[in-house]
Amino acid sequence: MRQTSKEFDLHLDNYAPRGTWSDGTTLWVADSDDYKLYAYNLSDGMRQTTKEFDLHADNANPEGTWSDGTTLWVADWEDDKLYAYPLPK
Repeated sequence: MRQTSKEFDLHLDNYAPRGTWSDGTTLWVADSDDYKLYAYNLSDGMRQTTKEFDLHADNANPEGTWSDGTTLWVADWEDDKLYAYPLPK
């Protein structure tokens, strides 16, 4: 069943979401139009700009994300590569 009370709108600049991952507190959303990972607080949907970061220029087509809690991997569909980034705290 859908949990509408947990839903929230993405920031206007985050209009091409292509992958998400969460540590249970923060939700990271990869965006394919501005090559960035946006961060949101899961409890209220507010952006956490201090945890956001730009993707490497070669990682221009993000399609999915996953993390082990230390490293955040972002898959790129065009060059068939996984890019690794330190997970912001």
